[in-house]
Amino acid sequence: MMQRGLPLFNRTTMNPRLSEPSTDRILTLARPIILVVILLFLFTTHASPAIHGVPQTPVALGILGEGYSTPDIVDPELVIGAVLNVTVVVDNIPPIIDASQGGLQGFDISISYNSTMLNVVDIGLRPYYCSSSDGCLYSNANENQMLILNNTIDSANGIARFAAITTDPGLRAPDAGVLFKISFKILALGFTTISIIQNVSQLYGFSNHCAQFLSYTAANATLDNRRPFRLIANPSSLLFSPDQSKSANVTVYRVNSAGDGDVTLLLSGIATTQITYSFNPRTASLNGPHGVFSFNSNLTISTSPGTSIATYHLEIIAQLSSTLNQLHQARLNFTLYVGTQPGSIPAIITPIHSPSFQGSDSNTLTTTAPRYPSLPLLGRFNIITATIAGAPVTFTQNVCGGTAPYQASWKFGDGNYTTTKQDREGIGASTSHTYAAPGPYQVNLIITDGTGQTFTTSQTITVSPIPQASPLMGTIAAATVVLAIALILAVVYIRRRGRS
Repeated sequence: MMQRGLPLFNRTTMNPRLSEPSTDRILTLARPIILVVILLFLFTTHASPAIHGVPQTPVALGILGEGYSTPDIVDPELVIGAVLNVTVVVDNIPPIIDASQGGLQGFDISISYNSTMLNVVDIGLRPYYCSSSDGCLYSNANENQMLILNNTIDSANGIARFAAITTDPGLRAPDAGVLFKISFKILALGFTTISIIQNVSQLYGFSNHCAQFLSYTAANATLDNRRPFRLIANPSSLLFSPDQSKSANVTVYRVNSAGDGDVTLLLSGIATTQITYSFNPRTASLNGPHGVFSFNSNLTISTSPGTSIATYHLEIIAQLSSTLNQLHQARLNFTLYVGTQPGSIPAIITPIHSPSFQGSDSNTLTTTAPRYPSLPLLGRFNIITATIAGAPVTFTQNVCGGTAPYQASWKFGDGNYTTTKQDREGIGASTSHTYAAPGPYQVNLIITDGTGQTFTTSQTITVSPIPQASPLMGTIAAATVVLAIALILAVVYIRRRGRS
């Protein structure tokens, strides 16, 4: 039985027609959809800003000892003449968003070091010296893609400056890694700081197709290659008669973290059984992280009745129980007089192989080096049309850094040249040139900024000959026209037959 109400069919056209819902019902159905749309709008515009709107963790610059993975290098085996490699590292580089922004294009870093303790023997980012396996960010750039802006070593003042920038924005560094490496030769033992001179060091990010300054935080490195312990004996010598015992207090001090662990005391140099000794305690633990920086031990020496009357030059030795490496020991001369007076023989209380240089814990270098506020002048150009003889070839230039205004001098490689002006950095006006003949041409662009600084870049382009239509292509084109006319006539003929 058919339900009364609006007809299911329009009686005039006999087409189905659905019943029309009321306005209230439309609004009821639409409310959830409108609410979802509003929430999505709020979420996309506020909760999820574009990537360049996300607060960026500050870029971090630091120095690490190669093979140590720490900025605080403690190694008694870095003796005089040894080589220490350090890497200048960067972290939290802004991500590369697209071809116009993000990443790290270059840097200008000055390092201070104590020239009485260290000497720079090499510095750079060459692939064989600073490879991808070392984490070096620009190891894949060749000499034409990486411009070395500065490579200066001032040994007198202890400053090493290295600056480089990639001329190919496609080689911008993302994320984190090694900028360059420095090799130091050890000149002395001691404690020193290797510092980044922040008031002159710069990092070059990338935005709007050009380099830009990046703010950063910097962390310095320290080097401590002293022996891990220091010894003091009180008294520093003992005077005996045969058949006598005497004692001295020996204090062992922890110098650096290489001295953490169980430390054993020995007395070396006794060549007779008529002299005996003991330490109490003989072994004790040092632990800087837990505040244990020293311990005392009582040294007791005994002589028998038949001990020869002589002067005995002994050594008190402190060493880690876990290693017999002498570079991890501390030694103190200790003199024993049996039946003799000390006379003019001195008692030596400094360690054997004592450091020739004892650096201060606050050993930093003050420099009056000037600031480098200007970005380096760079330029490049792109070809945006086909390179065909007889047709205009269009070039666009991109100038960055330096000081505006700029002058762009073009040499097209066929004897022709032109000059254009540019008021600000970025992409400038396009330039066109028509080549009369096909072949390879080297195009040079020389950028000169407002201070007279210049930058030159070049590309070799290949100009193709004017394409010639082949007989086969002409035949195909004619056949296509004939076929189209035939189809049109056929359609007209069929329609007329249908009307009749």
